[in-house]
Parts: sequence; C-alpha cells; structure tokens
Amino acid sequence: MYIYIIHVVITPLALVFQEGGFNLYNNGFAAGFVAALMIPFLEAVLKNNKEEEKA
Repeated sequence: MYIYIIHVVITPLALVFQEGGFNLYNNGFAAGFVAALMIPFLEAVLKNNKEEEKA
C-alpha cells in the first residue's frame, strides 16, 4: 500500500519531462523511481529481521 502511495505522489512530478496527464511514460518513470528507492530499504529491513531472528 505504501509503495502505491509513493508511486501516485511521484507520477505527477514526471510532468516536467512531458506535457499531458498520466500516461505510460510518467507511470514508467515513477515506477522505476519508486523501485530504486524501495528495494534498498526493503533489503535493509529484511536483513535486520533475519539478524534479530538469529539472536
């Protein structure tokens, strides 16, 4: 759910690169940007959870 919210917030920011409303290019840009932010965050969270389970 949080990833969806971030995606919806970032998509209008892509309008700087193109004119128009929500379109395929804006959604692709937003999805790539969200993935670039969320993957390292999720990896760190999962790594911490695994370390806590070992202790």
